[in-house]
Amino acid sequence: MKTSLKLKTVKILIFACAVIHVQGEKSSEKQGVEERSAVNEKEVFNHSLILDIDDSVAKDSENPKFQNVLKNIRPGIKQGVDTEKTLTKVVVEKCLAEWNFRNILEFNFSVLAGSSLLGCVDFTVDFTGLNKAAPIPPYVRNLIRASIMNSANTAFTDWGDGFVDFLGKGLQNMLSGYYHTVLWNVDFQSKDIISLREYNHYYLGGAHGGSHTKCYTFWMIDGQPKPIKLADLFRKGSDWSSVLSPFVGKDLLEQKKTRRGASLVYRKNQLAKENKDAVEMAAIAAAKEVIKQITNIIKQKTNQRRSGSAGVFSMMDMCQDAIEYYRMADAEYEKFTKGRGKTTENYRKIKEDCNKAIEAFKNAKLEEKLEFEWHDFAEKVSISSKGITFYFAPYDVGCHAEGEYTVHVPFSVLKTVLRSDGVMRALLDS
Repeated sequence: MKTSLKLKTVKILIFACAVIHVQGEKSSEKQGVEERSAVNEKEVFNHSLILDIDDSVAKDSENPKFQNVLKNIRPGIKQGVDTEKTLTKVVVEKCLAEWNFRNILEFNFSVLAGSSLLGCVDFTVDFTGLNKAAPIPPYVRNLIRASIMNSANTAFTDWGDGFVDFLGKGLQNMLSGYYHTVLWNVDFQSKDIISLREYNHYYLGGAHGGSHTKCYTFWMIDGQPKPIKLADLFRKGSDWSSVLSPFVGKDLLEQKKTRRGASLVYRKNQLAKENKDAVEMAAIAAAKEVIKQITNIIKQKTNQRRSGSAGVFSMMDMCQDAIEYYRMADAEYEKFTKGRGKTTENYRKIKEDCNKAIEAFKNAKLEEKLEFEWHDFAEKVSISSKGITFYFAPYDVGCHAEGEYTVHVPFSVLKTVLRSDGVMRALLDS
């Protein structure tokens, strides 16, 4: 079955306007700009690229001319308006023309068919986190420029791939609400060292959006910037991971206890609706799960290095979750047995075995044997004169629903393995 759309000449209109927000007042160079609220006196530059597909003439979606139109729509592929530039280059060059590292840059790409919106994507870069920084060195400017180019290309190309597919099937308004936002921040800056953080948050299709953080630390030596790696902070030959990993692991596990609270409350409310027999069955199942998880983790070779998203750390996380749910289910069951009935022999036995397993889990002190593969997180560590901070994205150390995790490690925790010269000396002297 062929799908038809009304297409005519493709025409691209570019609107570029500077929108200045000062204490709630707004001035703009061009009319027709969507009203926006003041953003803490921040300067916002907004650009819109509108692709208008005239719907006066019907065209077959399998027609070669129609396919050519789709190729011109696809961001990241040469545009009909200028065959020498991709949409990404158009966006980045237009943004950078007004860029002074103090602005919010917004770019919207929309595809219309007459008055109907077929799809749109927003790309935003917020530089206001750099306001506290001293003049930005040229090499940092170049790094940010390259990063913007990469992020914009990802945003527009991913969206464009989906748009071409959906439009080719005759589906309209299916790709609105897509966005990619980048926030830059200076975490630390001294005379010779600067540590930058780039936070990305986006929705480019799928069940949910995503986010991740990238960090960059540079040390100026003889007039040249040297990228600093995590290992550069530690003495050669020292087993610094065995000191760092347990601290980070314990911190993450404590944070996870808090984040599990909402889930536990929900499950507790569900149990509260059940009768004694149903609660007993739930408590027995929870106890068996605890025994299984603890038995598995104790059998593991805990001295083997594993990534933070798998291995011992992941198993400890599951053990914690199982133990907390078991204790909650047990407390609910006791409400039925206290003064109103007896605990069954079956439950007394499984509870005894479960408590023994929990005691064995505590005595094993597995949190002290955690090991992370730190190269997996090489771009997720920010460095300052006080310590190091890790920014774990969703799926790094937990499920997407848990969100991101941040762990700060003071240098005092790492003093036995830190080097006393090199970049550490420069940090401590700053």
